[in-house]
Amino acid sequence: MSRILHCQVLGPFNSGTTLMQMYVGNLFQNIEPDCFPYWKHSLPPALYSYPRISADEPVQSQPQGFPGVLFVCMVRSPYFWVGSSCRHPYDLSFHTRTKDLGTRLRSPVVLNGRQRFKNIMQVWNQYYHQYEAFLEPDNEVVYIRLEDLVRTPESVIKNLDLFLERKPRIELKHVIDKVTAVPTKPQNAYGEVWEEKNRMAYLSRSISHSDLAYISHQADQQLMQKYAYPLVWPSPEIC
Repeated sequence: MSRILHCQVLGPFNSGTTLMQMYVGNLFQNIEPDCFPYWKHSLPPALYSYPRISADEPVQSQPQGFPGVLFVCMVRSPYFWVGSSCRHPYDLSFHTRTKDLGTRLRSPVVLNGRQRFKNIMQVWNQYYHQYEAFLEPDNEVVYIRLEDLVRTPESVIKNLDLFLERKPRIELKHVIDKVTAVPTKPQNAYGEVWEEKNRMAYLSRSISHSDLAYISHQADQQLMQKYAYPLVWPSPEIC
């Protein structure tokens, strides 16, 4: 019998949390929401109750951790995450009205109306530093890259079998086919379209060299190494 009572998916917006939740909910028995009744996009140690009430103040992470909870923290390459988050910011508020990518990349940003950051890359850095600082020491934490979940879901799910119990009589291939048949949200790309937009070659066509260099300078190198993402250093643009 697994000692994990609840599998809790966490991650910033646009990192694949909904997709991961669909797999967890369809495949595994370890679901006890009361074990972690907080919003999945909370940034530790400030955790917001779920269902969310806008007037609620966050609570601080428990110093003794969350026994019986497996945290599955979703990660996405910052080069693609910032593009998605500039287009679909959800609870991010930019200090600029323009939707120009280069301007938004460099604009101060506010998360959830309270937490302020120098720029959007600092949001990406902060999420994963906070998971390290406030979740890893006292909890079971697994990091899953969105790219791996999309490209090799069977391998990712089998790794979760080390921690979680499968529901009986559930066929993995059937669940994968069902989950990947449609995007998790109307604006999401999937299938070949998603693959095309998440290849490194796509960046050189969709983002200027100066913006790519800016992301690389702002990305925390320790985190990039931890999640095996290469830094992109484009050659200078010729005017």
